[in-house]
Amino acid sequence: MKKINFLIFGVIAIILYSCNPNQSIYEELDATQVPYNETFTYELTPEDYETIADLALDIAVTAEDSAIAEGVASFKSFSEDRIAALLVPAFIEKTFIVLDSASAISIVYKYDDSYAFDDEHHLISTDTFSLGSTDFDTFIKDNIASAEIDEKVFVEYVGANYNSDTTYERAFAFFTFDGTNWQHPDNAYELTIDDYIAMGITAYYKNFSYSRVPEDYLPVFFELTFPYAKAGDQYEVFYEYYDGSNTFGVINTITFDGNEWLLFETNSDQFVHFGAELGWLFDPTVSYSLEPTDFQILVDWIAASSQLSGYLDLSYPANTEVYFGASAWYGNFDMRQSVRIGNDPLGYLTDLSEKEIDEVIFNRLVDGVLIIIETIFPNAQPFSNGVPVYYEITFDCYNGKHINYTIRYLCTGVGTFEYVEGPYVAE
Repeated sequence: MKKINFLIFGVIAIILYSCNPNQSIYEELDATQVPYNETFTYELTPEDYETIADLALDIAVTAEDSAIAEGVASFKSFSEDRIAALLVPAFIEKTFIVLDSASAISIVYKYDDSYAFDDEHHLISTDTFSLGSTDFDTFIKDNIASAEIDEKVFVEYVGANYNSDTTYERAFAFFTFDGTNWQHPDNAYELTIDDYIAMGITAYYKNFSYSRVPEDYLPVFFELTFPYAKAGDQYEVFYEYYDGSNTFGVINTITFDGNEWLLFETNSDQFVHFGAELGWLFDPTVSYSLEPTDFQILVDWIAASSQLSGYLDLSYPANTEVYFGASAWYGNFDMRQSVRIGNDPLGYLTDLSEKEIDEVIFNRLVDGVLIIIETIFPNAQPFSNGVPVYYEITFDCYNGKHINYTIRYLCTGVGTFEYVEGPYVAE
């Protein structure tokens, strides 16, 4: 769950063996199994989250560490503060004990992108406001002098006419700052006291908690409330949550996929075994296959170049160029020497041997793909949870037959990359 001041899991997971009278037996059994490497995908089950939480609790040092571990068990998901990259390696080590170096597992898990408010963004009003008026905007500005775009606040108010003719003892509305005013989102849905009661939450405090997790209630509630929903329908649902110490407002995005309402996203991260010393580590490598529209980036780049615009294809200048060999029409690179030599207005290939021309063609591939990824990944980050991020870019080439190649780059700054290796034939 995302908080403005969120918790950072302070200890990178290390396998600790607890006292167990049968441990020596288990170790002997493990030793009889022959290690091997394998690559596959594994989706976490609800029981797996419990195991991950138990392993995290075993090495928890602070109260914050324990709270994060308990959150994994309660919500059966990861989040910005329940970080899969730090929590999953211990689980893999325990579960897949015979896999050794060079093994890779893509772990599929639920990701909770909820937004939790701190006290500064929780305002209380005793006035009756209308969501369609400017009263809320004025009230919030009177209490929050300055705000950044997309900053959020929620107002708790009493005696207000809230989305119906019914007056509630307590009601809520949340707002997002658009740079000028505080706006109530069109797809906002704030749970009311009657909504909690309809879900069977009849206790004095109408909220969710560790024992009443939102995922167990909200999908069914939205299915009953919006029986004619269409695939892609989405709401930002506001509710209160009690974490054992405090109650705070939370926003969750809930989406209808055509069959059911989903409260969590489905994400996947790859983990690679780096040998006995390092064990399993999160691998944030981004794998991407170029689409036909990506090749158009190079066509447009050549067209805009005062020096190289002559390398647009003579027959199809709108979607093909012959400097890098990119064709948005075919969605590939043309590697044929005859095509390059036949349209070389600046004479770069003159007097070169066939081997030297091939070297030029492959070097231009490296440069061309770099231009593409810096265009389509302008916000790429160089590190993910402290691990350098590599980009493996795969694409189709034609040289009388189609061959897929891959080039590997390292993200060195926000949206900047450097060449590492390739092109090599893709697996």
